[in-house]
Amino acid sequence: MNRLNINIVLFFILFVSFVFQSCENEKASPIPNSTVDLRLNLSTIYSTFKGSINDTLVFDPYDNVNNEQTGYGVYYVGYSGILVYTDLEGKYLAFDLCCPYEVDRHTRIYPNENGEAVCKVCGSKFILYYGGAVSKGPSKYPLKSYQANFQSTSSGDFLIIRN
Repeated sequence: MNRLNINIVLFFILFVSFVFQSCENEKASPIPNSTVDLRLNLSTIYSTFKGSINDTLVFDPYDNVNNEQTGYGVYYVGYSGILVYTDLEGKYLAFDLCCPYEVDRHTRIYPNENGEAVCKVCGSKFILYYGGAVSKGPSKYPLKSYQANFQSTSSGDFLIIRN
């Protein structure tokens, strides 16, 4: 291969890398990163949530009643809180409560009975089953999602939510 061909190949590789990185950045959440570390005991405290379908739990750090129900002294619930959802297949999904259009810690989305999350401020709707995808704008970004892993241990069944 001559030098011109090598330069063309290198240019092509750099160009493709730039295009993919640009596409990735367009989908990156505008919500600031915050620690998420929540462990839900599905054998005791949240036993009715285990195996549920199209159901939600909301962990709102600004809702004192919900904090008392968790039984945790300190836990990390992301930027604005956590919405946990069981989809139609029983898979657990977790999202930040912050609206990705408003990007305000106190402007949160809340679930409805249709498997959506809605921001009452901007009117954006997100389909929880499809990973928090936007179904109605003005938001162009999906909900910020977190890892939700089910673990069965000798001390019970747990849902571990982390980033």
